[in-house]
Amino acid sequence: MTLNESVLVGFAGLGLLWLMIGIATSFSMIKLVCGVDGRPSTSKCQFLMWTAAMIFCYLVVYSYHIHRNHFSPIEGWSPNVLLSMGISAATAVAAKAIVSNNVSNGSLVKSNPNGKGGIFEDDDGSPDLAKVQLMIWTIIAIGVYLVSVYHNLSAEKRVLPDIDKNLMVLMGLGHSAYLGKKLTEKTPPSGNS
Repeated sequence: MTLNESVLVGFAGLGLLWLMIGIATSFSMIKLVCGVDGRPSTSKCQFLMWTAAMIFCYLVVYSYHIHRNHFSPIEGWSPNVLLSMGISAATAVAAKAIVSNNVSNGSLVKSNPNGKGGIFEDDDGSPDLAKVQLMIWTIIAIGVYLVSVYHNLSAEKRVLPDIDKNLMVLMGLGHSAYLGKKLTEKTPPSGNS
């Protein structure tokens, strides 16, 4: 099996993920990353992106080595790969908990009257630097990771590569800024903008 064929296996895995998500959401895929208010959630989207990237990478590396008669699972996952997946999951859970708590104590009202808000925007539809930063570093880290996987396979290495420590710090700062903003998010008093 060539590297290109292994990449096709990775895409087949993403196709299967898409099909499973489609069945679960009646093929309204956006539902998977939307919050209760119907708006896309930055943290859920970011978590889905890392999940899809890791499924793709694992299948590419594993299928490439099956052809070379290496059938055991890939071992030695790097701590930063596991940490990035854990941080993504923890951020999605923490963001949900923070917003739910703020809504239940009345300090935040989540409604969607104008359909505003989104992955890069505040609830009022204006750009949100914390969300932009979180998503940009995620996209960069996933891109760098995909290149590293390709490089490892070209060098016949049977491991998933590590994520650069500097990128981990930048992603961590993005997650911290995002959650910090969630912690301080309040509904402005009526009549004030």
